[in-house]
Amino acid sequence: MKKLLLGLGVFVAVLAFADDQPIYLPNIPGYATGTQVGTKLGVDMNIVNTSVPVSGTVAATQSGAWTVSSKTQDGSGNSIGSTSGALNVNISSGSVTASNPSVGTNNTTAPTSSTEIGIIDGTGKLQGVSATNPLPISGSFSSANGVVSSVNSTTSTLGSSASFTGTSEDVSNYSAVTVSVATDQNGTLNFQYSANGTNWDQVESQPITVASAGSVSGFFYSLATEAKYFRVVYTNGGTSQGVMRLQTVYKITPPTGDVTSIALAPVTSQNALVTKSVIYGLNSSGFGNYVAAKVTSSGSLTTAIGDISGVVGQNTMANSLPVAIASNQSAIPASQSGTWTTGRTWSLLNTTDSVNAVQSGTWTTGRTWTLSSGTDSVAATQSGTWTVQPGNVANTTAWLVTGTGGTFPATQSGTWTVQPGNTANTTPWLTKLNDGTNSFTVKAASTAAVASDTAVVVAVSPNNSVATKSPVNANGSLSANNSVTGTESNIAAPSNAVGVIVQARDANTANVSYGFNNATTAILASGGLQLQPGRDSGFIPVGTGAYLHLISASGTQTVDVQWILSQ
Repeated sequence: MKKLLLGLGVFVAVLAFADDQPIYLPNIPGYATGTQVGTKLGVDMNIVNTSVPVSGTVAATQSGAWTVSSKTQDGSGNSIGSTSGALNVNISSGSVTASNPSVGTNNTTAPTSSTEIGIIDGTGKLQGVSATNPLPISGSFSSANGVVSSVNSTTSTLGSSASFTGTSEDVSNYSAVTVSVATDQNGTLNFQYSANGTNWDQVESQPITVASAGSVSGFFYSLATEAKYFRVVYTNGGTSQGVMRLQTVYKITPPTGDVTSIALAPVTSQNALVTKSVIYGLNSSGFGNYVAAKVTSSGSLTTAIGDISGVVGQNTMANSLPVAIASNQSAIPASQSGTWTTGRTWSLLNTTDSVNAVQSGTWTTGRTWTLSSGTDSVAATQSGTWTVQPGNVANTTAWLVTGTGGTFPATQSGTWTVQPGNTANTTPWLTKLNDGTNSFTVKAASTAAVASDTAVVVAVSPNNSVATKSPVNANGSLSANNSVTGTESNIAAPSNAVGVIVQARDANTANVSYGFNNATTAILASGGLQLQPGRDSGFIPVGTGAYLHLISASGTQTVDVQWILSQ
């Protein structure tokens, strides 16, 4: 507890207050420049030294122990001294009417005797603060409808399946949140709300699908603030991003979408307010109440045919409502009138179809009559020359002639040609090689041989020589101490090279990438096979015209190349 002895006019007031309480000053007439007092003793108290006209003598009596901080200063920043434990205050002659300063408690109603903060008007007079006489505020502030959240915005690209998680922010002073995203890869954007900044119970997920992989697409979302705390979480898809621009803006006034001329058709890039509505209609039964419209399970509006005027009942085709007869509809009676077109071709091949007809002129039955079964018959009168042969095509099938007992004796005469088949010299005789005990096996080319298959044993004739190839030169050709840098280089294979081994020196400090093609054109821009220091490639077969391409991951490295040559 600290005390301040304040003598004004003809009274002495002792103020007692706690260390952490503010001081309320009384209204003191005659203060043209106002008086400013610090919050408490011992913490930078400033008193403006102003002459106040008073009359008479002011007596000040010390009570209790006084502790005056060395930080107590006058309006010019000079320390205020003390004599014999008393606080020196300059008092001018004259009179003053004032109430005592008041002490209040934080976050409670101010005492009725509290001094109101005032301002100095253009004439130098002190005026109270009101709606028509506001308190001026120095410094800069923004009244724009939109605050960018730096902790829920990012331009850092994300790798495969990586995520950006924003920071929890209090959005209770805002009515809307807008989030814009521009990226070149698919992903998922989550808007998360929380009542305490820890448990994210409300999550809205939006898939981000770009027009095509690698092309930048933009997306915009406007949301109402659903809880006190908010953050965004963005999860990238399986391909690393090349572009990422995510920005979150808090709005005092929610956006209403784009406003355009009524003559212009809307386009997909414009923002729109998402709404839902319920359709009600006035009851036509005369009760004057409104009823909800009915929809199907898929959301289509249902109507009754009886409610459609002008199309029910018999009418012309153009003014009638088309209908479809159900597949299980029972037969509908019909009366024949005029000419009927049945829409089908009648077949008289069985006993299930029939039609009454009166013969007139020549009839074409639509079929070929066969007189061999005994089931079909037709009356015919022979006329002209008849050709009779066993078969339907003349001169193609011979008559069967048999001798007595079913055989027809024949005597060979002249040269006979005998072959398997009906056409001479086209079908070979089937034969099998056999040594009297075993026959060799013949299989299709697609069938593999097995151990039980018999085979023809053959040997190279001593009268013929078989060409052989000399063994591969085991020494080959060594290309040693090849320097490899960050610029791709290549080595041409010898003309008789059949293989190669590439080895990176033990002293290398970085990996070496390599690859092969049949030209000097660079091929390692997107990567290649890698050799770590001290490792080799193993034997790699190569052919004529091959080129070995080399590039270092960093610095200058050394490789040795062993070419394996043919004879």
